[in-house]
Amino acid sequence: MVGAIGSNTPALRDNARPQTLIGRYLASLPLTVVACDISESYDVQVRETAFLAAPHLLVDLPANPTTADLQRCPGPPFVWILGPGQWPQRGCALWPNGVESQHQLSNGSIVFMTYLVDDHTSTPVRPVPTPVQGNYSYLPDGSPFIPDQTFIGNTSSTAWEIHVGPVTIENGRLAVQIGQVPGHDAAYDYLRLISADGRDLRFEAEDGQATTGDVPLPDPAIDGHWWRQTFDLFSGKQALLAQKQERVPALRTLIEVPNGTYELLIGSFAGDPANGAFGLGVTVDTHAD
Repeated sequence: MVGAIGSNTPALRDNARPQTLIGRYLASLPLTVVACDISESYDVQVRETAFLAAPHLLVDLPANPTTADLQRCPGPPFVWILGPGQWPQRGCALWPNGVESQHQLSNGSIVFMTYLVDDHTSTPVRPVPTPVQGNYSYLPDGSPFIPDQTFIGNTSSTAWEIHVGPVTIENGRLAVQIGQVPGHDAAYDYLRLISADGRDLRFEAEDGQATTGDVPLPDPAIDGHWWRQTFDLFSGKQALLAQKQERVPALRTLIEVPNGTYELLIGSFAGDPANGAFGLGVTVDTHAD
C-alpha cells in the first residue's frame, strides 16, 4: 500500500523556483526514470526543468487526466511530479507499490509532490500502441508522433533539401513538427519558405526561440535526446540529429510570417554508407496557435 501523505518528506536544499527544484530532484534520480506530470503549473518540459533534468525523458500530460492518459507515461520506472494534494486516487490503484513523497522548503511549506514507481510488477495492463518497426518520436502527451509525410534519403553523404510542397498561411503563423522515421537516423538542419514573389525565409533548427520540444545535448550519446552536431555541410554549420537506436521527442518549429502561399523546404542530411539513408517525418499546421 502507498504510505500516507507525508510519510516521506525530503527537505529541499534552498529556496528557488519550483521549476528549478523539480529539475534538481530529477537530476538526482537514475537516468532510466521517466518524469511525467498532470498539471501545467508543474510541466516538466519547461526549459529550466528540462535543462537541469537532462537527459531524463520528460512527458507533460493533460490536467484532469483520464486513466488512459495516466497509462501513457512510459515505464516504469517513472516518477509523477504533482502539486500538493493533486494525485488522483486511481493512480494509486494503478500502481499500488509506488512511493508518495512531499518535497518541502526548510520552513515546512510543500513545493511539490512525487509518486515514484520503480517496481515493474506494479505495471497495469495498458493499451499497446500500433506496432512500429524501430523507434519513433513521441508527442508531449507521450503518444507516438505519426507524421503526415515521410521522407527517406540515400547514402550519398550530401546535404539534402526536402521539398515538402506548397503551404498557404492565413493567420500569420506556421508550425511544423519534425520526428523520426523508424529505422533511420534523422537530421533537421533548417526550415525554409520561398514566397511567390521570391522572398526566401530561413529558420535554423537549432534556434531555441523557434524550435521547441526537446533540449538538444552536445554529444551523440544514446540518451533519448536530439543532439547538436557541428559540421561544415550544415546551414550555419549546425543541425539537430537523432540516432535510430534511440527514441526522441518530436520537434516543433513555430514561426511568424506574412500571410500568403509559400514553398516549404526542410534542410537535412541524405545519409552515408556507414549509417544508411536518413529520414524525417513531417506534419505541417498552417493554422497554428
